[in-house]
Amino acid sequence: MPKSPASQNRLYFLLQRTAHALKVRADTDLKNTCGLTTAQIAALNLINERAPVAQNVIARELRQKESAITAMVKRLETRGLIKKKKSAEDDRAWALEPTKKGIGALADAAPAFLEINALIDQHVPSSQAKTVGTALLKILNSLEDTPGTET
Repeated sequence: MPKSPASQNRLYFLLQRTAHALKVRADTDLKNTCGLTTAQIAALNLINERAPVAQNVIARELRQKESAITAMVKRLETRGLIKKKKSAEDDRAWALEPTKKGIGALADAAPAFLEINALIDQHVPSSQAKTVGTALLKILNSLEDTPGTET
């Protein structure tokens, strides 16, 4: 049986290693600039974009278990990056909002993402960037639509 192009080119292996290396690099850069991780910045960014937002929305958007987001929200709140208030829609829920310090942390994080994107731009020609992005998004969407693939 002939190997598929993905198999012949070891795409899964290379995507996995590249994604891990990019995350490690971004986490290191973020830790040095604002003391946060990529996951914390992703949550803080969603909170900033959607405020006031319920914690379960953040969990769903980030494809994380709510217990993991609860711990992250606690860390962000302890650092003064977000605040919680009772939800206007649901008395049992909290609405999350960024603080000025949280918005500042997002601004501090921006250079780290500029560096990571510049690294990607060095190796993915601009003429292929849209094609690569579209292919990755199609793979991601097909996996998220498949039962049993939640994180």
